[in-house]
Amino acid sequence: MHDVKEAFDPDQLLNPGKILPDVLPAAEHQRGQAPSSDVFAPQSAEEAAGALAACSAAGRSVRIGSAAEGDRRGASCWLSTKQLQGVRTFAPDDLYVTVGAGTALAELNTYLAAHNMLAPLSTPWPGATVGGLLAANINGPSRLKYGGWRDNLLCATVALADGRVIRAGRPVVKNVAGYDLPKLLVGSRGTLGLLTDVTLKLTPLPRAERTLQLPVDDIIQGVAWAQATANRWLATAGVVLAPTPPPAKTPYTLLFTLEGLPEDVEAETAEITQTLRDAGAPAPQVTDGPTAIAIWSEFVGGAGADECVVRAGVPPQHLRLYWSMVPHEIRRATAWLFDMANGHVFARSRCGGAIPAHRWLDTLRQPALALRGYAVALHLPAQLHAGLDPWGYRPDGLPVMRRIKARWDPAGILNPGEFVV
Repeated sequence: MHDVKEAFDPDQLLNPGKILPDVLPAAEHQRGQAPSSDVFAPQSAEEAAGALAACSAAGRSVRIGSAAEGDRRGASCWLSTKQLQGVRTFAPDDLYVTVGAGTALAELNTYLAAHNMLAPLSTPWPGATVGGLLAANINGPSRLKYGGWRDNLLCATVALADGRVIRAGRPVVKNVAGYDLPKLLVGSRGTLGLLTDVTLKLTPLPRAERTLQLPVDDIIQGVAWAQATANRWLATAGVVLAPTPPPAKTPYTLLFTLEGLPEDVEAETAEITQTLRDAGAPAPQVTDGPTAIAIWSEFVGGAGADECVVRAGVPPQHLRLYWSMVPHEIRRATAWLFDMANGHVFARSRCGGAIPAHRWLDTLRQPALALRGYAVALHLPAQLHAGLDPWGYRPDGLPVMRRIKARWDPAGILNPGEFVV
């Protein structure tokens, strides 16, 4: 916390002595041996911190991943989280679970489902781990009802590259002791430290689930119909406008997935149906097919190795304006999915070489930036990694981000080139 304070206030001008004492005990730094090979898999936070400190001293950069071995993309070592798996603490009465960061989210939810519980987070990739998804801040349509990673993360243990082990947060919701450090880790892309375990909020499994769908001929119309129902979204856990697979007569389908008590789901179904009728839409049909969340997962996770996948984010009220700013030739050459509640537009395309890929990405990015949003690349073919900027903007807080990065990773060894810092 003192590191964060100094990143914002390096001259210690603001309220000295408040929150943090002037004199702090010296931090404990783990000491260890540098990995004997280019691939290593620590079994604890302390082992990881010691190895990272040795790598820092030796100037060996480290790429972090869940697989046993992977593409180091110029880094000296591959650090695998395969040994950091499994449920550490399951506390259903207190509605939290602590799990190794290398545990697949699907595996965690299979364990929790046996106890009628759920970690209400989504992934497009079946093997994606809790630590990887948190570090990448991948959120699906269910964020509408349950919140995203930043809302469900209670605390985490992190091995820093200077040999420290920090435990940020507490496994209770009502935690007001100092800065909310766990949120600093969400979306950090493994550039601040190695997540070794994560504590998440739990939610009881919904007693009822229902998905409504209706055909849509035009994206502008589909967005308008979805937005007309927005003030009814209480039990709604996801709203997407997605491409309809052939041989359907209409190119798009609008889907609403509702979860909760049976009475709530039933009442909200009637309200959404009536609101859609008032807006001139056809009555939605209950479907036994995939949920809105599953459709999103299939769209994002089903991209081929040669496809580019982009997530554009704009204020939800500007979704129609964003679409109107995208050139017609790009619309026709791209597959689209709209996450209505979160203001996310997902785009997939086989971009070809670096020049057409850059042009395609820039065409999606400029209208998003003009609407005070963003467009980031979620996936790029391997041959395009070096030539394209996946972020496309520099946040106003970049100097502070760099100061925190320099404090926690002074040698700059963690996931080089992975993030804007």
